[in-house]
Amino acid sequence: MAGPASEKTRVVGKPIPKVDARMKASGTARYAGDIRPPERGLLCGKILRSPHAHATIVSIDTSKAAALKGVYAVVTGQDASSNRIGRFLNDRNVLAREKVRCVGDPVAAVAAVDEATATEALWLIDVEYRELPTVFTAEEAMAEDAPIIHEELASYEDRQPSKRTGNQRNLVTVERGDVEAAFSQADVVVEGVFSTQAVHQGYIEPKACVASVDKDGKVTVWPSNKAPFPNRSGISRGLGLPLSKVRVITPMVGGDFGGKGAPTIEPICALLAIKAGRPVKLVLSAQEELATNFVRHPVVIKLKLAASREGSLLGIQGEMTLNCGGYCDATAGTAN
Repeated sequence: MAGPASEKTRVVGKPIPKVDARMKASGTARYAGDIRPPERGLLCGKILRSPHAHATIVSIDTSKAAALKGVYAVVTGQDASSNRIGRFLNDRNVLAREKVRCVGDPVAAVAAVDEATATEALWLIDVEYRELPTVFTAEEAMAEDAPIIHEELASYEDRQPSKRTGNQRNLVTVERGDVEAAFSQADVVVEGVFSTQAVHQGYIEPKACVASVDKDGKVTVWPSNKAPFPNRSGISRGLGLPLSKVRVITPMVGGDFGGKGAPTIEPICALLAIKAGRPVKLVLSAQEELATNFVRHPVVIKLKLAASREGSLLGIQGEMTLNCGGYCDATAGTAN
């Protein structure tokens, strides 16, 4: 809108301050790590993670950790529901059950009076693993004799229809026009193989969560997560709780860029609060954040281009193979 009429508008053509700008600039904005529930005795949560890429969990002994002074809760996969959770594909448990599928897979968690005690408790948890054959690249994972990472992958619940076989998360095929004819007419054909690395979203605030449970067993969770409703559903499903027993309040989120939409540490934090009967705060270290978050997939791209002598592009033929890792926080059509 231009001219005198624009002076009458409230929004179009005018600088509108963001509603949260003053709070963020002044340092008064409250993020997940700043939350203090009204109940006293906020505990520190910590997660024990797998050192193996692929292994069967033979046994977990938490007795020493539970006996440590200052420890209020120790949980394993057996304390949560067997239901699988995920942002799009339900391929994960709240804590690993029976086996681990990547380095950093959460195996157990503790809640204690302070960080030092929680860290010591993690060292006292004895986990016996039996290592299994591993695959580290998409090419290895798709080989005929590759070890299967998710034996029941085909039965996992997915938000969209997908073609899942072996270690394949999905197969997407896109065809437009007559590619063979385009290449048969080409004067020049150029081929190449390109690869990219995994890329973390790079937000400043690491994942954090605070959880509290009331006398009626209703758990309230304050996560550093942009998606309260999927988180509520994930906590409910992962812990076997009715939705009426789960409340999610999203405070300020210190950056996201696609990295804070999946339920990951939130069900673990809620589980600790329920077992401890006290509020729990769980904040990832920078090392945990970089090593365990869902990142942009590394991809191998095989590309072939057909062109005429005059420089017109006649056709493109390509194949993209994305490496999701042990679990896939992506839609069925990511490669489109």
